[in-house]
Amino acid sequence: MTKGAMTLAEGSEEYKTDVNIVLNDRVSRKHVLRTTLNTFAVWKSKYGKESSPFQGRLKGTIKEAAFIDNEIWVFDIDGTRVSDIITAVSIAAQFYRVEPGYIMSNVYIKNLNVEGEHGMTRQDLVGANAALYSGVTRSLKQAAQHFGLRGSLDLFVLSNNANHKIPKDDLYRALKKGGASNVTSDNNVYRYTVGSNCGNERVRNLKEHLHKATIKL
Repeated sequence: MTKGAMTLAEGSEEYKTDVNIVLNDRVSRKHVLRTTLNTFAVWKSKYGKESSPFQGRLKGTIKEAAFIDNEIWVFDIDGTRVSDIITAVSIAAQFYRVEPGYIMSNVYIKNLNVEGEHGMTRQDLVGANAALYSGVTRSLKQAAQHFGLRGSLDLFVLSNNANHKIPKDDLYRALKKGGASNVTSDNNVYRYTVGSNCGNERVRNLKEHLHKATIKL
């Protein structure tokens, strides 16, 4: 049975990350957790998606969540914070009535980018994004260990090989620094519409490449 998946740093629901791609193939995910750094109020003001949020609770921690297009979204989740990942996965696992490992085995990120990039030099931006990817990888590993997961988890990253905000070589170094044991990619080109962090910019038909980082537990 194909396991579920989770995403980090989502923006608009309209341009959500494709969790059905794997290297050189496609699969069908049944239970998907999507997370975003935005609070529900900020997310709604940026993207105008109508939804009825509910409060997800975990040992005194409360996060807003919503069921959107048959998927659970959890808001105000920082992918570099282990506690946030644990909370989001726990809420989704309870909602879907599955084990946390079912959700966490496949994690997807599309064009992760730091806030406040305007005014940064290219070198500083690449460095900041590298630190961000390393932090996310490290936090995912620690969260998986918290749940007692064994073996490995797969982190899929959609990012153009020549992405000026973090080129392929810098991306791979960052993922390995964060704890990935191996990073590879396929030769396919994927095209998606993507939006900016601020929510008012978009690029259509952007060329992307898919990278898979294996995080051993």
